[in-house]
Amino acid sequence: MAVVELEAASMVTAVSVMTVMLVAVVLLEITIIAEVILMGLVVAAAVVEELVIAVLVVVQLFVSANLSNKQKYAWATSTQNK
Repeated sequence: MAVVELEAASMVTAVSVMTVMLVAVVLLEITIIAEVILMGLVVAAAVVEELVIAVLVVVQLFVSANLSNKQKYAWATSTQNK
């Protein structure tokens, strides 16, 4: 009878250990998924940053192309004096 109780106790212990390991693996997987999502957000932010820089360059080129030399000089000197 004691052997049966010992086997039952060891089975309960084994199931408890396996449950704890399963919870740890699930938490690790959730952490990995969150890390991948955050890395995707970082990449998206970098892409948006590059797009904003490209738009600013295009705007600067457009404005520069539409200004006369006199206006360019006046604008350059006004920004340097600030």
